[in-house]
Amino acid sequence: MKTTSAKDNVKEIYEGQALQQENWDKAYQKHDVRITNWAGRPPMKNHIRVLLCTLDQVLWENHGWERVGMDKLSEP
Repeated sequence: MKTTSAKDNVKEIYEGQALQQENWDKAYQKHDVRITNWAGRPPMKNHIRVLLCTLDQVLWENHGWERVGMDKLSEP
């Protein structure tokens, strides 16, 4: 029966965190431009109604999100 030392456990944790960070960085680089273009620039940046109306443009295929018209999001 093989036992692992505390040093090996710590090393394994750090390697796992490094791999997770690397995967996050790759995903960020892949999608950053598309999401930045979708979110827009001021004055439309973070305009929640516009973002909700166009969310289907940045989600993955077969996401199940139904497009919402601006008329459905207007204030009563």
